[in-house]
Amino acid sequence: MEALVTRIIHIWRPIALALLIAGGMPVSPPEMVLAQSAQTGIVDPAQQKSEAAPANSTPEKPDYSQEPYVFERFVTHAAFQNDGTSRADLEVVVNVLSEASVQRFSQLVFSYNSSDQKLEVISVEVRKAGSSTFTSASAVRDLAPLASGGAPAYADYREKHITVPGLRPGDTLAYHIARTTTTPLAPNQFWFEHDFVKDVIVLDEQLEISVPRNRTIKLRTMPGADPAISEEAEGRIYRWKRSRLARETESPEKKKKASELQAPAVQLTTFENWEDVGRWYAPLERERATPDASVRAKAEELTRGRGTELEKIEALYDFVATKVRTVNLPFGLGSYLPHAASQTLANQYGDPKDKHTLLQALLEAEGIRAFPALMSSSRDLDPDFASPGQLNHFITAIRQGVDGKDLLWLDTATEVAPFRMLASPIRGKRALVIPIVAPGAASHEGSPILIETPVDPPSLQVQNIDVSGQVDDQGKLTAHIHYSMTGDNALALRIAFRHTPEANWKQLGQLLASGDGFTGEVTAVKSSDSSETHKPFEVDYEISQANFADWSRKALQLRMPFPALGIPEAEESTKSAAKPLKLGSPLEIHVRATIELPAGYAPRAPVPVSMSREFASYRSNYSVKGNTVEAQREVVFRQREIPEELLADYGAFARAARADEAQLVAIEVSPVPAVNAPPGVKPDSPR
Repeated sequence: MEALVTRIIHIWRPIALALLIAGGMPVSPPEMVLAQSAQTGIVDPAQQKSEAAPANSTPEKPDYSQEPYVFERFVTHAAFQNDGTSRADLEVVVNVLSEASVQRFSQLVFSYNSSDQKLEVISVEVRKAGSSTFTSASAVRDLAPLASGGAPAYADYREKHITVPGLRPGDTLAYHIARTTTTPLAPNQFWFEHDFVKDVIVLDEQLEISVPRNRTIKLRTMPGADPAISEEAEGRIYRWKRSRLARETESPEKKKKASELQAPAVQLTTFENWEDVGRWYAPLERERATPDASVRAKAEELTRGRGTELEKIEALYDFVATKVRTVNLPFGLGSYLPHAASQTLANQYGDPKDKHTLLQALLEAEGIRAFPALMSSSRDLDPDFASPGQLNHFITAIRQGVDGKDLLWLDTATEVAPFRMLASPIRGKRALVIPIVAPGAASHEGSPILIETPVDPPSLQVQNIDVSGQVDDQGKLTAHIHYSMTGDNALALRIAFRHTPEANWKQLGQLLASGDGFTGEVTAVKSSDSSETHKPFEVDYEISQANFADWSRKALQLRMPFPALGIPEAEESTKSAAKPLKLGSPLEIHVRATIELPAGYAPRAPVPVSMSREFASYRSNYSVKGNTVEAQREVVFRQREIPEELLADYGAFARAARADEAQLVAIEVSPVPAVNAPPGVKPDSPR
């Protein structure tokens, strides 16, 4: 289905791919996106455990026939010059072993920025038994995908699509791609990030980085990934050679650790610190954020009647966020230079840095200073390793308070985030805030500095869910579900409904129902306007479920159609190994259900529960009116995490809450009086 969350355009790449554009590293094809996305360990063949082979025996050749594909060679070579120019080569030889892999490798896609880079397809060869075929130049198409998608301002971002004809299972595909950075992205500076192949068999993987011999660099590698270093002529060469000959069987603990995005295996930078990165970027932003007549006129129009500074900021934010379409081009994949604010205003679209630049210019027109804040949406910035390669997102910081020490954070790229709301992936992370000082002005704003974004949303997260339904005498449930919410889940749903065609909303509703534990057919899905960010977001749908109740049973019990509250479970661990349980931002969930049963069925209310602790509270209440049962449950999480000393208390709290969620409604059967029954005829009874 087309996206539950914001549809990220297909040029989004993981670290090992995206930073080719930023630092001269080759972008792998889509096949390698999948291979490099999971953060699992790399097995050095010298360290692999194996059973000793009997004396005088020939080692068995590994059987890779069940693998989708196997890399024979995966070689990356990046060479940097003192002025910041570079060349990057990618040479791959892959055995294609399945139909699915034929589809995956039948078209290779490589991205580059034509304003400062060249991309060469040196060779693409399909090797079959006894023959080989080279792909012709006519099979290579050079496209501007963003321009063709309605964003011509990004025509410099290009992709080369290489069609590989005749590829079949059992063939070997070999390709060699080279990218040259002809204009330094940062004069006299360069940077690089790389991850080794993940979750795929690779027989020979090599990485080689060449830098000027006299150049001071910072190099950081993951444990066990130290390079061999040599000096040749004017260069210093760093070499890595690895292989992955078998898939690892991972424990649940290792899988959990692997799912947490880690820093790349290899990082290199010539920047001394983050202040230097900020000083490099500041001039690129300054001129483009200067308001011209069109920007000033728009700012005046949008702030008319707004009395306070905060009201003006909110009005300008609402316009840029909801009315200017976001082009999801992460910072660093296109040009680092933003478009002028007036151009973005005229275009009515922009990537995150362009939307910030427009907001900054609109605020400047009203005498309000705003600063760019550069960060990563996928990991926290390393304060001791300054590299633009870590940056992929762009938000806005505005000084507040008497001394200007408080910051107001805004993210216009999300489009439908309420004022001051940052999405959870960018909360509690360091951002490089860059004071932009106009030419000739006194530099009293301070130096570029890393500042942590807020860990919580600007207001309490609240979810209200109402269920009203009926169960008929055949046991079928029909119900209406209504959600009204604020906070992270509300933002996720706003994004989902904004970017999903209305014709597909039924699928969204079905996914939402399944996630809350409802089964059955969903219809009549509706939502409130996702751009009305000053109100809670609302979703409604109808659901029907056959065989919800089995009236043929002697002991009749019914589970109320409540959504699961999702109360986290504390991990069982010894006292010495106990770790705080992270709950996330404070949250309130209020659920109400009203279910009407057929005539003649009398429900009995379950026992209510009420608990209150310093970290959370839980309350339920049940009542019966005739053949209708009403129930309310609510849980309030007050703390972000449960400390070690309270884990036992929390465990008891969570078990009691889940036990209440599992309570069933007992039902008694009573005779149903007949309507206008003839004399001597007994009234009917339920089956």
